[in-house]
Amino acid sequence: MKVLVKEKIADTGVALLRERFDVDVLTDMTQDELPDAIGGYDAIVIRSATKLTADVIGRVQLVGTDGPKPLPSMTAVRVVGCLTSGPNDTLMLTQASEPVRSRSLNETTPEELQRSAAWPLGAQKFRLQNVPGPAVTKGHKVQAKGVLIRQYMNDRINVTSLETVASTCQ
Repeated sequence: MKVLVKEKIADTGVALLRERFDVDVLTDMTQDELPDAIGGYDAIVIRSATKLTADVIGRVQLVGTDGPKPLPSMTAVRVVGCLTSGPNDTLMLTQASEPVRSRSLNETTPEELQRSAAWPLGAQKFRLQNVPGPAVTKGHKVQAKGVLIRQYMNDRINVTSLETVASTCQ
């Protein structure tokens, strides 16, 4: 995940971000340069001096969080992981990232697929249901979009879009 730090934050904060993400610190970037630059990033860190205007917001994927707890059931999400077979001919997403909110359940831009290919794998596991369209090859790293369904020991994604982002799961 690529992060733009637009304003001065503590060096320890930048160091923490760099432990998990690809970080660019561009505190000299002007407000006028921001709309053209933001498309290359998955996240932005700002403070009160930077204004996120409509032209900037229209160029980024908005991701919200509900705080420290997991996203609730029935949330539109995007997840990246390895497509595998599950019991009873089900499809599973293993080594999956934490789900993040998705603004669109169907539309996927080339930039979004490129960012998903760069996302690190995680430790989550989801059963995939109602997988649409042509089969995606098992063993590939995929991006799944859909509605998150939380159940004890059996989190699922009701899939609306499933796309390969890499031919291997590494």
